[in-house]
Amino acid sequence: MGIAKPTLGYPSRTAAVLALQEQGYSNRQIAAEIGIAVTTVSALACSGSRTAMPKTTVIRVPNHIWRDLESDAAVRHVTVQTLIRKLLATITGDGLVDAILDDAAEVDAKP
Repeated sequence: MGIAKPTLGYPSRTAAVLALQEQGYSNRQIAAEIGIAVTTVSALACSGSRTAMPKTTVIRVPNHIWRDLESDAAVRHVTVQTLIRKLLATITGDGLVDAILDDAAEVDAKP
């Protein structure tokens, strides 16, 4: 097996193919997006489905928020997707939700 090639913010082409399929992309669309043959997409999807990979949930980010994050991602030499994943991992891992949203009083008031 070869070395993983980070693709579209995912750790490998296989991960990218599986994520795009989960988002509803066709194999032809995925091939065009990644720049590989449709047959390669099929092979990666097949091998990826045999490997136990963690499930992901698709979160739709409004275009204006995506555009706002593009410059921050570019400065860090990552994709916007990677930046969003890093932000969420840091926010949850460091327990920063209340500090960022400053809504603790509202959360405590809910029944």
